[in-house]
This record gives sequence, C-alpha cells and structure tokens, in this order.
Amino acid sequence: MKRNDLIDQDTFSLSRLILEKKISPVELVKAQLIGIEKENPDINAIVTLSAESALQSARKAEKQLMKQQIAGPLHGIPFLVKDLFDTADIRTTYGSIYFKDHVPVRDAFIVKKLKSAGGILLGKTNTSEFGFSHLSSNKLYGSTKNPWNTACTPGGSSGGNGAALAARMSTLSIGSDLGGSVRVPAHCCGICGFRPSLGRVSTKGHSRAGTPVNGALLAPGIMTRTVRDISLTLPIIEGFNYRDPFMIGFTPLKAQIDNAPSKGYKCALIDFWSEIELDEEIDEMARSVASLLSKNDGTWERKRMPMSKELSPTLRTLVGTDLKYSVNRYLADHRVANPDLSFIQHIPDDFATRDYMQAYEKMLGIRVMINFFFQKFDLLILPALPTTAPPVRSPDGRGLSADKLFKLAVPNFLAVLAGSPCLALPVGIHSNGMPIGLQIVGAYGKDAVVLQAGEMIENEMKFFDSTRTKSE
Repeated sequence: MKRNDLIDQDTFSLSRLILEKKISPVELVKAQLIGIEKENPDINAIVTLSAESALQSARKAEKQLMKQQIAGPLHGIPFLVKDLFDTADIRTTYGSIYFKDHVPVRDAFIVKKLKSAGGILLGKTNTSEFGFSHLSSNKLYGSTKNPWNTACTPGGSSGGNGAALAARMSTLSIGSDLGGSVRVPAHCCGICGFRPSLGRVSTKGHSRAGTPVNGALLAPGIMTRTVRDISLTLPIIEGFNYRDPFMIGFTPLKAQIDNAPSKGYKCALIDFWSEIELDEEIDEMARSVASLLSKNDGTWERKRMPMSKELSPTLRTLVGTDLKYSVNRYLADHRVANPDLSFIQHIPDDFATRDYMQAYEKMLGIRVMINFFFQKFDLLILPALPTTAPPVRSPDGRGLSADKLFKLAVPNFLAVLAGSPCLALPVGIHSNGMPIGLQIVGAYGKDAVVLQAGEMIENEMKFFDSTRTKSE
C-alpha cells in the first residue's frame, strides 16, 4: 500500500490488514515516521520521537507475525502517549523544564497494557505544564498548532495528541482528562476522545495520579480518529490494578456490549448557555444528533442543568486545593522557586479546609443530580465548547488565555464531577472550516452504551470518511 493509503486508515482497519499479512508492522511504522517528519515541524505535536526503538519493535512484531505469534489486537500498531505518562527509557518531562532530563525506569500501567497487546510506542506528545491548562503550550517545547487552522488552538492539555491524529501522524494516542483535557482537543481537532467511567482504567504512572483529589477525578483518555477504534482499545486497557487505590471493578466492556439493547435512545440535550452564547451551527448539529439517536422509538428533549453554575467553582476549588498542596510539596522537595508554574497565579492563597469540604459536598450533590437524570434518560448530549476552536490571538493581538478557555470548557466538567463515561466525537464542519464536536455522556459504568451510540453517529454522519478523502 502507498503511504497515503496507510495513514488514511483507522486502527481497526490497520489491525486487520496486519493480521491478514497484507501490510507489515515495519511498513506501517515507516509510513508513520515519514508522516511525522513531514508534518510535525509545523505542528509541534510530538515532542519526543522514539523512532529507532519503534522500528526495532516493528521488526520483532513482523517476525512474530510470520510465526503466527500474535501478541494481541494491536499487534504492530504504532501509538502515541501524552508526555504526562511515564515511559520506560524514554524521556518524560510532564511539560516542565524541571523534568527536561527525566527518564522513567518503568512504563505507566496503561502503556504497559498497550505494549502487551502488541502496540508500538512511537513517541510522546506535547501538553501544558503538568496538564493544568486547556492550552497545549509550555516553556520547554513551546506551543502546538491546530492542523485545521494553525491560527487556532488545538485545545489541551492533550492537544499534542489531538493535533497529531488530525495531521495523520498516528491513528491511536493516549491522553488524560481532569477537566476536558481529552474532549476539548477532540472537538478542536476533529477527532474522537473518550473519558471512561472513573475507576475503569488505571492512572498509575501518570504525573498527577497520586495526589488526593486529582487522583480521584483524573481519567486516562483514548484518542483516535474513529469511535470503533476506541471500542477496540478500551477492553485492552481496562481491568483492575491492585496498586491503584482509585480503581473500581466493572463489568468488562464486551459483556456490556453483548447485552446492550438495540432500540432508540432517550436523550436529553443539555442547555448550558444562559451566560455564554452557543454558536447556532453547533446547536443545530446537537439537535441533529439528538434526532438521530432517538430514532426507533426513542425520544429527546431539551433540559436545563439545575446545578450548571456550580460546576466551574466546584472543580476549580477541588483541583486548586490539591494543586496548592502538591505544588507546595514539590517546591519544598526540590528547593527551587519555579516561575514557570504559571497556573499557580490563578489559585487563591486562601484555600481552606472549609472551601474544600463545601466543594466536595457540591460534587456529591452533582452526582446525585446526574443519577436522577439517568433515571429518565439514556444519554446526555452537549457541546464540548460553545464555539469552534478559538483563535490563539484575537484581532487586537491579545493571546488566548488559559482562564478564558477554562470558562468556555464548563460543559466538560459535568462528566468529571459525576464520574460518568463521556465521548467527544466530530459530527460536522462549521461554515468557518473548523470541525464541530459533541459530547455524549452516559450513566456511571455504562461505557458501552456511550460507545455504541457514538458508533451509530459515526456510521450515519460519516465524518471520518469525508475527511479521509482530503489527504494528498
């Protein structure tokens, strides 16, 4: 196959081609490396490339394939990992100059799982410092650009993943999501991003996984160009990790899929936009998706979110309290004053136990409220942002601030505080030429319902097929 033919496929198709010996793992890795060499200098999505080790792994996978020794569903498939996850013998900086030479001795749990299934690590993607911003920029590597329009943000903090997928540098990548860090880039870059139910996938080996609050709210995220690739990957990375205190046992995804009903869904189109105006074209796409999902005896209706104004201050207080604790400990341990930890400037100095407890109580109220919603509805539908990917600079020359993007990303906080599975997927192209993404939220533990709904949207709206034809 020609390089363009290879990079235009999704992981699911490439896996079949490899197992059928129609392409080789070496051929695929070389094609991806050619694409990275061509695209990455302009996009700055991949910050550490492990080309030699990837080729060595590909040669090993090819020999195993000839002997019918198949490691798993990802045999010979290259993947990327956000630079917040530890990777053995490969530089992991967490987006910080103070970790610029850090090389872990072991893989994060999720990386180990992917490798065990035959995946080949290509490299690490750009992020904001420690992942605490919806912008994918840091002092060490600079900013990542959006392949759809380099004047616009790719979102963050998994923006390096989103940009790499959109630019055809990979078909599979792993990000992380504490406040929309997988779903905002999915929307901005026209790709798919999935945040599983809290506790389904281990965060062990992530830079923020061990802190009290972030560890309890953080989820790894699968980022691909199709929903079916997420459905392929999730069963590989889920599963109990006894070393992770935040893990919860779930019914395996395959068992959920086998028992899923085939009727139409009962959907709530969530209205967040009393204070921020929602783009009309995004709202129109949301209505179209609601109508599609409710076919075959389903229903949909608009619903106001009773506690929508509590989402932002609740998440900010919970994460901010944790950040104050962990950053102060970091500074004390390293005996340095780090002026580049810009996110500290946005955290009040007077966070107290009372603030934290009040925010925690609100979070519990939000979870009860969401549980109540799912007594009536199967799915909640809401945008990831009220606009397409915002420009990095406004007409007056001012840069896009992390705080502004945080305020726009409020709809993403719902799934975080509720612990619910949430899929962001592309559904169309705006008249301004940028992709439009929507979020599909399901009840806690019902990851399969969300992914099946996503595949229904994907099959009907054919966004991946339409963009695939645009490659040169």
